[in-house]
Amino acid sequence: MGCKRSRVRISPPRPLERMERGMDRVNVGLLGLGTVGSGVAELLLRRRAFLARQAGVPIVLKKIVTRHPRRVRSVRVPDGMISGRPADILEDPQIHLVVELIGGVTTARKAVLAAIRA
Repeated sequence: MGCKRSRVRISPPRPLERMERGMDRVNVGLLGLGTVGSGVAELLLRRRAFLARQAGVPIVLKKIVTRHPRRVRSVRVPDGMISGRPADILEDPQIHLVVELIGGVTTARKAVLAAIRA
């Protein structure tokens, strides 16, 4: 009475081909630049080549919205990328993916619902 090991092989998912996606890049808008938002922004900016290989297309951070756009941050972002207006992301047809990393519930909920409607 022994146990047999399953021979199931798990492999990482293959990147989707460009033709399957119909996109040559994914433009990202980031809502929130606190502790978590800063980490995500840094990852998106520093690991572009790795993320592009994994996704099959470039993942491009286009805009970041934060309550305090002039505050000094631990992450360095290109000039003009940070805004204080959620509409800069939510109304931009070039942004394909909105990532909500806002602290709290009320503002985050409003932003997510607006992104879904957009």
